[in-house]
Order: sequence, then structure tokens, then C-alpha cells
Amino acid sequence: EQEGEWLRSLARSRSSVALQLLSKRTNKMQNVDDEGTRGGSELGSSAICNVMYRPGGSIFRKDLAESLVRYGRSDIASSGIHSVTGADEEKNTFEYITSNDMKKIRTDAAYMERLGELQNEAIRERSGMWADEYLRSHIQYKDLVKEVESEANAPMWKRVWTWFRNR
Repeated sequence: EQEGEWLRSLARSRSSVALQLLSKRTNKMQNVDDEGTRGGSELGSSAICNVMYRPGGSIFRKDLAESLVRYGRSDIASSGIHSVTGADEEKNTFEYITSNDMKKIRTDAAYMERLGELQNEAIRERSGMWADEYLRSHIQYKDLVKEVESEANAPMWKRVWTWFRNR
């Protein structure tokens, strides 16, 4: 499978899609022309969304992120949308739009935890990109892969203890 092939096939099949915005970051940088004159501000945005799609012939929607992560077609960006340097905060370069409702925040945290579990499953099963030894040994992923493999090879009593400790 080529890069992006699965998403292109989803688009070709004209699957029904529903989108829910979870969080948005807007970059409020100003344009500076060649002569150093400041112009209007150029806005660039990043967003975290929950995308549900309906595969061809199905009456139920599926979560796009869960599908991508489960089959090793994507990984979870641990830094997320809110990775900001102190200098950016001082200059008030970014504007954030997100929920302050604790119930919504808990729901979003549980969702991210579910994606993490699916990613660990994909790593254990060597699905999709996780089958590539070069990627598994890459500095960005090797600690994660090592942790997942050690959990999978741990004795039963240790797995039970970890499960109780994390609940």
C-alpha cells in the first residue's frame, strides 16, 4: 500500500463524513514585506478534530483516527496541538480555542487513552508502519516500542498488577 492510498480510496468512495472540532490553534503572525513594512496579519491554523466516516455499504459510522491508528497507518502525536515555546507565549503569537468543561476534557482524555491502547496493539501486532524495523528502531519510536514489547512479554502477575495500578 502506497502512502495515503487508504485515505484516497476513502475520498473516492465519497464516504459520508462528520467532523467535530475539539481544539484549534491560530497563528497570529504579521506579514513583513521586503522593505520591512508590517502588513496585515497572516493567520495559519491547526486543529484537533474527531472525524467519523461511514464506510461504503455500512449504516454505522467509524472513527477515522481509531481506524488509522489500529491498522498502523498513523501514530499519535504526543506533543499535540498545544506545543508552544515560552517565546511564543510572551509574544502572544497563538490563540487557542478549546473547551473548559471538565466533563468534555475527561471525555477527550479517555479518547486519547483509547487511541494509545490501539497504537500499542498495532505495535505488538506489527501492523502497517509498525512492521518496518527501521521505523521501530528510529529514535522517535524506539522507547515506545521497547515499552510495549516489555509489557507484552511481562509475566501475568506483573500485567495484572500494572492493570490495577493504572485504574
